[in-house]
Amino acid sequence: MLLRATEQGQTDCLSTSHLIVEKTVNKTSGRGSSYEATLTDRDSWRGTMSFGDAGPLLEQLAPGDQVTGTAWRRDIVVLSTNGVRQNTSEAPRDELQMNAAIGVLAALVAAQTFVFGAVRLARPRATGRV
Repeated sequence: MLLRATEQGQTDCLSTSHLIVEKTVNKTSGRGSSYEATLTDRDSWRGTMSFGDAGPLLEQLAPGDQVTGTAWRRDIVVLSTNGVRQNTSEAPRDELQMNAAIGVLAALVAAQTFVFGAVRLARPRATGRV
């Protein structure tokens, strides 16, 4: 049990490392787009990071540039250099906003259903006599 807790503690912590840019892909075309940077370190690790957009950092990176990568739970979540930072696609998101939006939508639908039901019950019905 202690070993497992130690392993989890090592994988949950933030760490930084110095990486070198090998190449970048910054394509925007029609329906699809691709924003990636291929990085290496001095221990022969190589990885490709995906981004949601060209952002402030990816558009100015060139092969040979040195960046600082911040890793969390074994995924690089932020790249930075010269004070410019950009989140990768692996960065954690604030999922509570989506849950709140779904809750508000459900409440609006429930309120609308209640109003329509109350109007239907309260309005007089035709008796069928002419």
